[in-house]
Amino acid sequence: MPASEETYRLQPTLHIVFALTSIAMTLSIVWMIMADHLRPWKQVQREFQHVEDAKLRAAEAQKLQEQRERYAAQIKALDDKTRAAEARAAENAPALRELTREIDRQAGTVEGLDTKRRFKKAELDSKRSFYDGMIDRDEVREARAYLEATIVPTEKELFDLTEKFEKEDAKLRDLKAKREDLLGHVDEIRKERERLTREADRVARAIEQKGRQYFGIAALLRSLPGFDVMPPTKIQQISLPELTINYNFKDVPRYDRCTTCHQGIDRLGYETDADGEPMKPVFAAHPHLTDGATTIDPKGKVVPAGLYLDGNGPHPINSFGCTICHGGQGSATDF
Repeated sequence: MPASEETYRLQPTLHIVFALTSIAMTLSIVWMIMADHLRPWKQVQREFQHVEDAKLRAAEAQKLQEQRERYAAQIKALDDKTRAAEARAAENAPALRELTREIDRQAGTVEGLDTKRRFKKAELDSKRSFYDGMIDRDEVREARAYLEATIVPTEKELFDLTEKFEKEDAKLRDLKAKREDLLGHVDEIRKERERLTREADRVARAIEQKGRQYFGIAALLRSLPGFDVMPPTKIQQISLPELTINYNFKDVPRYDRCTTCHQGIDRLGYETDADGEPMKPVFAAHPHLTDGATTIDPKGKVVPAGLYLDGNGPHPINSFGCTICHGGQGSATDF
């Protein structure tokens, strides 16, 4: 009987069914990835990142204002000194180049002497160890002869090398001091200015770091749907295995994820936003974060502390979490 080319199902129909199911599967995968990417707690954290950035920028503006008011005259004087020192260095450029070459040569001499001195000291230590062994074996006569013939000359060589090293090192320090004079001690002036602007610079660095972490291109790439490599948004969890939850027939460990959304709950200064307005409730600090209790500081003085969540208070957040007091589903990340 010849083979028939007919099939149990119509091929065009199967092609259509396969195409439709493939499209449906692709759409369901895309929907699943986007549903994960757009989970509510992620949106809350992204909003908080902007709130935190705004507060940091407001803090920077305040620090800069305080700095201008407190150190304006000193900073201006230091800036004037810096410009004068840079002008002096430009005038002395030929002498500075020659002096720098001399410093490099002298530094090489000092380094060579220091290396020889170290090797000579190691040699002397080895010979002294050999001498001590002779004493332990009661070879007194041989030890005395070895001391006079070997150790004493080596000690003198080490002394001479050390003396020469110190003399050449003093010359190197003098040359460096001359170079600083020609430069106008600009490095010292800059260090003094950095000391006055340290706090404002610290806030500026924090803003830059947060910007790279949350808003840069790298942060965008890390948080792409389906990628999520060290993403800027992540679930925050406090593990409290000793504060169990009773589920009728079983006590299970408590895991609080409240701070996944309530990220400002235990942070000082989050009662208000960058404009001084009351903070949005989900981001606001706990109302008793700084009062309601007392503690003893390292100096033995009784100082105020927060009743709840404060690390110095009676209920630190990492030891008590949240739901042990106010209830709720601590492991949930949605409402």
